[in-house]
Amino acid sequence: LKPDTNRMSPCRILSKTLIFAALIAGCTLTKAEAQSIWATGSAGNWNTASSWNPAAVPGVGAATYITNTGTFTVTYDSPMSAASIGSLTFGSSGAPTLNITASGFNVTGTLNMSGQNGIINVNSAMTNATTQVANNSSNDGTSALKINTGAVADLGNVSIGRNNQGTGAGLLVAGGSVIANSIPIGSRNSYASMVINSSGTALTNAARPLM
Repeated sequence: LKPDTNRMSPCRILSKTLIFAALIAGCTLTKAEAQSIWATGSAGNWNTASSWNPAAVPGVGAATYITNTGTFTVTYDSPMSAASIGSLTFGSSGAPTLNITASGFNVTGTLNMSGQNGIINVNSAMTNATTQVANNSSNDGTSALKINTGAVADLGNVSIGRNNQGTGAGLLVAGGSVIANSIPIGSRNSYASMVINSSGTALTNAARPLM
């Protein structure tokens, strides 16, 4: 009898299986670690591919960074195509601004505004699992998350790290609605850095929702 040359040996089958599994794992890892970085320290639109490096609008699960030095404005005026991004690190030694005027801005991880400066104006709907504002050791900077009239911001677990009092930075709620799991107040979370409405009334407790 002649050997059946069409049949693969167990070793060859195992080898092919391992290679296939490695390729799948590699693809999964690449997707999980996808990063989107604002391309330059100049103004642009969130939904424009060329605004980002690599040249693609942040996708699902992307770790997203707008940390360029400079004074510029990023405009988010239409819903992103992705259902959500993984995280957003925002702010730098410059003074970037992010204006959110459309819905669909969803962060499944952390909105991290620990950079020295940076302003996010929320004028529509935002959802974050975790929100960190000015949590940068002893340097308060001017980081501000502003919830403006008509906005609804679900901020999850909030951390505000200002050392000094001041009404121009931190979490500023002026006419919008905030939903939060927790907003700790105490050391490095000054009352004056969490302002509700233009009168400067201090936020003194964490309620869900806070309207």
